[in-house]
Amino acid sequence: MAFMIGALAKRSGLCMVKGVSALMAGRPALLSAILVCGLTFWFLIPFSINPRNTFALPQYGASLLFFIGGLLFGLGAGFNQGCSVSTLTRLAQRDIRMLATVFGWAVGWLIFSNVSLDLSISYRVTNYSPCAISPLIFTLCVITFITFVIHPQRRIFLTILLFGAISTLLTQMSPEWSPSHYLQALTYTISNPKLSSWPTLSEHLIIVLLLTGMSFGNKHSFIAITTKQFIYHCSAGILMGIGASLALGGNDAQVLFAMPALSSGGVLACLGMIGGIMLALKLMALHQQRQRQVAK
Repeated sequence: MAFMIGALAKRSGLCMVKGVSALMAGRPALLSAILVCGLTFWFLIPFSINPRNTFALPQYGASLLFFIGGLLFGLGAGFNQGCSVSTLTRLAQRDIRMLATVFGWAVGWLIFSNVSLDLSISYRVTNYSPCAISPLIFTLCVITFITFVIHPQRRIFLTILLFGAISTLLTQMSPEWSPSHYLQALTYTISNPKLSSWPTLSEHLIIVLLLTGMSFGNKHSFIAITTKQFIYHCSAGILMGIGASLALGGNDAQVLFAMPALSSGGVLACLGMIGGIMLALKLMALHQQRQRQVAK
C-alpha cells in the first residue's frame, strides 16, 4: 500500500501548492480534490468494523495556534514550491534541493521539541457507530459525485481519491505512517532519547516503499544544489517544521488524519496553510516582477 500511495502521488501530481496556485488562477478543482481525498475514510470505515461496535476518533478543538501553525507551514511550503508529499516526491525524483527542505523541517521540529507550551487546545474522543454515520456518508457521496461531474480532469480526481482510500486503509494498520509523524518521531527521539518514540521497523519500511513508489517510472534529471539554494530551501523547511509543530502535523497529517476525524483544529490548520501558500506565491511573484524591472 505504501508503494501504491507513492506511485499515485507521483502520477497525480499531488501537491497543495499546485492546488492553491490553480485556485488563484480560477481553477479550484485540484485543491478541492486534495482536501476531500481523506474523507474516503468514511466510505471505507463501515466495512472494516463490526456493525454492533463503535469506533473512536480523536478531535482537536478550534485554536488560533492551529491557524498560525498552518499559516507558517503554508509560507514555507509556498517558498519551497512543494508541500509534505510533493517534497518527498521531488526528492525521490533526484531533486537534491529537497534534502535541504527535509533538514530544515527537522530543525523546525527540534525548535519545539524541548519547549513546553501551554497550547490550550481542547481534545476529545468521539465514538461513532455505523448507523449513526449513515447520513454523513450519504452526504459525502453526493458531494463526491457532484465534484466528479464538474471536475475538468476526472482521471486525476479519481487518482487522488484512490490515494486517499489506500491511505485510509494504511492508517488503520499503522496510524502514524505519514511523513509528518515519521519525521517528528525521528527528530524528537534524536533530541531526547528518553522519549523512546523511535519509529518501528514497519514505519521505516513504509517510508522506504513510499519513496520507492514516488521514484517509480520516468525519472527527472539529477538536480544539484548550491549554497544559496540550500539556505533558501532550509529556511523554507524550518518554517514548515515550526508550523507543523504548532498545527500538530503538516498538510499530509491534516488532510489524511485531522480532516477525516472532523477536527475543527484540522480545518483551521488547512485554511491557514492555504492562506500561507497564497501569501508566499504573491510575495514570490512581486519579487520576480521587481527583478524584471531592475533588469530593464
